[in-house]
Amino acid sequence: MKRNWRRWFLVVLTVLSTGLTACGQGTGGSLTAVSGGAGSGLRDEVKQQRDEYSSWFANKENAYEVLETYDEKKDTDKNFLVQKKLDGTTVRRFYIKDLYQLNRVTDEWIYYCVYREDDLDDDNCRLCEVWRAPAGKETDGDHPVLEKKELLLSMYHLTDLCVLDSYIYYLGGEDGVEDGKMTLYRYDLETKRQIPVMGDKKLEEAAFVWRKQEEKGPLMLQGQLFLSDEDSLYSLKADSGEWKQIYYGEDLSFLSSGSEIERCGENIYFSPDNKQIYRYGGMAEKAERVIPKDAIQAKLEEISLWGRKGHEGEGSIYGIMVYHGRLYLTVGVSWTQRMKLKLTEAAEAEEGGAEADWRCSRTILLSDVVS
Repeated sequence: MKRNWRRWFLVVLTVLSTGLTACGQGTGGSLTAVSGGAGSGLRDEVKQQRDEYSSWFANKENAYEVLETYDEKKDTDKNFLVQKKLDGTTVRRFYIKDLYQLNRVTDEWIYYCVYREDDLDDDNCRLCEVWRAPAGKETDGDHPVLEKKELLLSMYHLTDLCVLDSYIYYLGGEDGVEDGKMTLYRYDLETKRQIPVMGDKKLEEAAFVWRKQEEKGPLMLQGQLFLSDEDSLYSLKADSGEWKQIYYGEDLSFLSSGSEIERCGENIYFSPDNKQIYRYGGMAEKAERVIPKDAIQAKLEEISLWGRKGHEGEGSIYGIMVYHGRLYLTVGVSWTQRMKLKLTEAAEAEEGGAEADWRCSRTILLSDVVS
């Protein structure tokens, strides 16, 4: 989260273990600062969560990435598919015309898409093509065999896709459809057939939800993918395409970044408006609210961050993590503080020690037991 700190802001990082409850009342116990040892454990847990899944863009032999370059003489961009060993050592670079992004790497295939700069439709939308190239085995490891690449999908209004082992789920619009409206499709990698998943339902500002560490792939729970649009969060059974709307409410388009959604065991936790927490279990029909807005606000007021001369205090959740059975929320707190101006001696004498209201900011970490 990008912040514009001003010189008069009070900037402090306070780590608190507070014990929130779903009814909005504090536990009444004393607040406890997390010790250095506990903080180290928290970092270890983060590392363990990161290592839990192999990279979505690596196989047993190599990792891959897209290298974006710019040719000043020709005033053009030129992208390469870069193959690296798992220790980061570059093996080869492969030039692919109009390469846009890498979508998935498996032991058998490298999936990528290109946007054709010289192929535009009536809306000046570039043609998007999804390709895969076999990972050919050689003495020094696998390499993409571009001579045997295979075209899978081709359309002008493809906006997002997720490549799984057996299917590609993707969002695309059609000519003549209202701008911004998309259809969700499933492409079968074995039969090469595609079908709309949600029937005639059209989505707006939709995207798949990825893990916080995007290189670890999409957020998944019990074989389900997640898709967010401007006001809903959907779960999708990857093997069947069965879907359900598990939340409807505030603007949810930001959830696709994964920063306000986290998986813990058989549940995911998310904040639809940066003010409250919802939980969804894979077998449930809907997400349930487990920490409401007033619980967060009540805890902030109980802690009394802004003191006697502060007012208009409010918090905004911008990070979620689970560690050892507790849910941790990174909360940015802002309030208006009445403070004495720091002036020169001459100016202070003239102003008479005047006070003014300043908007202050502070970051804290709240936690609650995960049931």
